Amino acid sequence: MIVLNAYGMLKPGTEEAMLVASRKNKAVAVTEAGCERFDFLFSPDNPLAFVFVEEWTTMADLQAHFADPNFANFMAALESCISAPPEIRIFEATLIPNP
Repeated sequence: MIVLNAYGMLKPGTEEAMLVASRKNKAVAVTEAGCERFDFLFSPDNPLAFVFVEEWTTMADLQAHFADPNFANFMAALESCISAPPEIRIFEATLIPNP
């Protein structure tokens, strides 16, 4: 499994635009092959801080998501909302069942 975490900060006043763009992106992403989880969250301590938590079956699935025109539209919207480039971390993980 591939796990992507993207951490970022918004410019003040862009929260609603980010929410709209993120919802559109998620609506398409969850229908894509290999998308096992797709969440975006805002910090309760700082409404300008956000994180995306995504799980993909394979790296090829994540790369296909990046190549989708929907993702390009999301990135264009994101660029106008963020105060700095997000920190993106991608991991290869193995699910460990709960005991």
